[in-house]
Amino acid sequence: YHNHTYDYYSRDLAHPNFGYPTYKGIGNGLVLDYYCWPNSDYEMMKSSINDYINTDEPFHVYYMTVSGHMNYTYIGNSMASYHRSEVENLPYSNEVKPYIATQLEVEKALTYLVEKLDEAGKLDDTVFAMCADHYPYGMTDAGLAELYNLDINNIRDNLELYKNSFILYCSSMENPIEVQQYCGPYDIVPTL
Repeated sequence: YHNHTYDYYSRDLAHPNFGYPTYKGIGNGLVLDYYCWPNSDYEMMKSSINDYINTDEPFHVYYMTVSGHMNYTYIGNSMASYHRSEVENLPYSNEVKPYIATQLEVEKALTYLVEKLDEAGKLDDTVFAMCADHYPYGMTDAGLAELYNLDINNIRDNLELYKNSFILYCSSMENPIEVQQYCGPYDIVPTL
């Protein structure tokens, strides 16, 4: 599922090669109650969850979210505007606060998904794998320096900017395990 135009970057051609029987995006089966930029990840979860949650068969679902995407302003980003009141008092600049606000929509979507899986009795049999595909490249160098606590000089040449996290979670985990080993997106499927 992707809550943006289904054929953007030719995803309609690439994603079926991941082995999914169907790929749904806007214009190709994913229908949202409200369309904006960026579209709501929460709306995508609500629109799609009934496609798989009521089955007795094991399922594997891939979501490509978009609500945390740029522009990181309250005018140019509906998700930043929607969550503005939740970040107003944070000790960050007026560029970083809208970015954080967009990420709250991702949080809302995941909260909804966890709650629905729990209600259906499927949470304990579900594994979540989550990673980002890029840093917030639409942000100014000053915003990036503030967000990542990096020196602004040549910040886009700083490899620290390109570090990311991979989160692998199951509700039956008793304690978090943190691994500081370098890896890349190609390590995710073998890890799973």
